Amino acid sequence: MKDIKIGIELYALMPEFNKDPEGTLAKIKEMGYTGVEFPMFMLRSKDDPTVRKPASLYRSMLEKAGLECYGLLVSWIDVQPDIIDSTIEYCKEIGSPFLIIGSVPRDLVSDLESANKAIDYMFEIQKKINAAGLPTGYHNHDSDFTNVIEGKTFFEHIFDRAPEDFIMLLDTGNAHAGGANSFELLRKYPHRSPFFHIKGYSQAEGYRAYVGRDDYDWKELLDLSVNTGDAKIFNIEFGTREDIDSYERAKFSLDAVLDVMKDM
Repeated sequence: MKDIKIGIELYALMPEFNKDPEGTLAKIKEMGYTGVEFPMFMLRSKDDPTVRKPASLYRSMLEKAGLECYGLLVSWIDVQPDIIDSTIEYCKEIGSPFLIIGSVPRDLVSDLESANKAIDYMFEIQKKINAAGLPTGYHNHDSDFTNVIEGKTFFEHIFDRAPEDFIMLLDTGNAHAGGANSFELLRKYPHRSPFFHIKGYSQAEGYRAYVGRDDYDWKELLDLSVNTGDAKIFNIEFGTREDIDSYERAKFSLDAVLDVMKDM
């Protein structure tokens, strides 16, 4: 486990990062994280969401903080034909090891025909993204498991058909919230999860549950993610809550994961 890198998904610290990006990155480094994952929607201009702030700006911030970029999650709009080339270049410039689709709007995959259309498009653009030297794949939300189309979840429709090099960026909390089992998913779709989202979730507290105080046996799950999923990077994530100190939760989560890993 010594070679596993641990970063944080910046969605977990969105208010803090939006207010003071450099200060937030400095605190992330101080906690002991070695990198961050960006959600593309946080890098857009507040005045015009169609305009992205320069990738070079964030890359220089990371260098100043002594952090690496551990990923870029993009929205469905970012991979449409009129913008995908600029998205690929942005991803490369910011230094991301991947370009992964964060979600597909549920209203676009409401039946088998529309689901297959979206999935076919993902596999089509994979060729372009891979040709640029970037791996790609899909990151799950809970709705990908609650959206059942002709007896199969949308998630199953994707990965039952996916090429072996199409990445499954498994988000543990979202899977649990959607009624899925992360252990079963890693076993059903092995060797396609070099990047892995660690997110706490419990039946009692939902997304408020901290990693280590949730429903997971993390030792078993992290071991499975590495030995069956081929994980190389763990990105910790949680949703912000006004009554919870996000910095405290980020540090607690990192310490909990490190504590599990020392016995592996």
